[in-house]
Amino acid sequence: ALAHGWRVVVAYVFRDVELALYGAVERAASEGRSVPLPELAGNHRAVQRSVLRLIRRYRDDLRVTFLLLHNTGMKGVSGKSLYVSETDLARPGPLHYTKRHEEYYAQAASEIQALNPAPH
Repeated sequence: ALAHGWRVVVAYVFRDVELALYGAVERAASEGRSVPLPELAGNHRAVQRSVLRLIRRYRDDLRVTFLLLHNTGMKGVSGKSLYVSETDLARPGPLHYTKRHEEYYAQAASEIQALNPAPH
């Protein structure tokens, strides 16, 4: 995009992994589709790390803008999208995912999946 002279907006929507897990279980039950639950926490961490790398790489490039939001709602519960900063997402920010988070929530996801099997 930049090579073509375009301006770029990178939008990252952070969602607490717990809410994402519950949302995936609910979607599996109502729509029959879901991301594999044990992979969900790792995906969240990988995306967060990628966004932080992009911010560092393009921090001084005025053609690139980052929109960082925290989705606080879920089905049946209204929430606001809160603006967050890079420092909120980076270590030791309050929304930073560590390897330990990933491992913990992968285990929790396996337990949730066992209790809530997806319909066939």
